Amino acid sequence: HVAQKKLYLGIGGKDVKAKSNVMFLARVACEGCHSGRKGSEVEGATLVAKPEACVKCHGKEYSDIQAQWKLGIENLIVQIQPSLELVAQELKKAESAGKNIIEAQQLYQEAAYNIELVNYGKGLHNVLYSNNLLIIASEKLTKALKLIDSSRTIPEPLKPQVKKGATCLSCHFGIEAKIVKIYDEYLKHGRHLLYAKLDCTV
Repeated sequence: HVAQKKLYLGIGGKDVKAKSNVMFLARVACEGCHSGRKGSEVEGATLVAKPEACVKCHGKEYSDIQAQWKLGIENLIVQIQPSLELVAQELKKAESAGKNIIEAQQLYQEAAYNIELVNYGKGLHNVLYSNNLLIIASEKLTKALKLIDSSRTIPEPLKPQVKKGATCLSCHFGIEAKIVKIYDEYLKHGRHLLYAKLDCTV
């Protein structure tokens, strides 16, 4: 549970500013969200998060927020994981070619650590801090490639562009994956936020 505690507290990342989960700041204990029980008393049981916990405190409009946040984190990891693997391969090639990879290797390890922290800590425990960890990881991987003069590049993660200081994603994290029905049409947030790069207020 060490990684999960670190995420909830918003600490432990490489070159990422500390950012506690607002639930932690509000003194919400684990049981506040982990209201369900999985397993048995004989084999061992664990508490699991249930969407009903969100509804109980915040109202029925929050019934799908857990799934939305989970998908938002998963989408970022899916985008960044191939970049991590590519950089590992490029580092091996550079080392075989006799290049000095010490600094690039350090950046790669720090990026891998940030990604692992989100994976093992379960990004849902602090989606905004997890988002920052993954974005910084991607930036470190890009720098590592440049340091070894690799001809390969990695894509910048697709994510909603929000105005500086805006707090939209505190609740609406993962909104790019959401499809809603309005005026008898289906609105795909991702098409507008990621590809057309529109601000939410538009």
